[in-house]
Amino acid sequence: MIRISRSFRRNERGAAMVEFAIVLPLLLLLVMGIIEFSLLFFDKAVITNASREGAREGIVYRYDPVAGADARLTTAEITDVVTAYCKNYLITFGSMPSPTVKTYVNSAIDDSSNAVSGDEVRVEVSYQYDFLVFPNIVAGLFNGSMASGINLVATTTMRAE
Repeated sequence: MIRISRSFRRNERGAAMVEFAIVLPLLLLLVMGIIEFSLLFFDKAVITNASREGAREGIVYRYDPVAGADARLTTAEITDVVTAYCKNYLITFGSMPSPTVKTYVNSAIDDSSNAVSGDEVRVEVSYQYDFLVFPNIVAGLFNGSMASGINLVATTTMRAE
């Protein structure tokens, strides 16, 4: 009886290695998926904050020393604020595509410098998130509809001062 249990234990020496070889790819896939979606949610938070920064800059008056009067930022200046924020905080491993910025005043595309007190200034930022870790796997899971990534959109509306 003792001989049978010893030989049985000897035959199980490679079992742990085989189990590890089976579980390791699934574990790595899970960890990399967690990392991928963490980056996606972080980038979504960044463009949300960028739209807030742009809207805040668009609603306040700034003293313009050239004109000698108070003025609001133009749409181009708001776009520069949003783009600078995104360049500082977005996580990309390669060249970063520029976010698309649209500025609306009272639901119409307009220059925010035309806004008067009480108007709603809306800044919409869209950014194409490209999957970093598993782009082919994500494209395969969603029948190629997400092969080029996900379009993240953030909108912030604030009332002009």
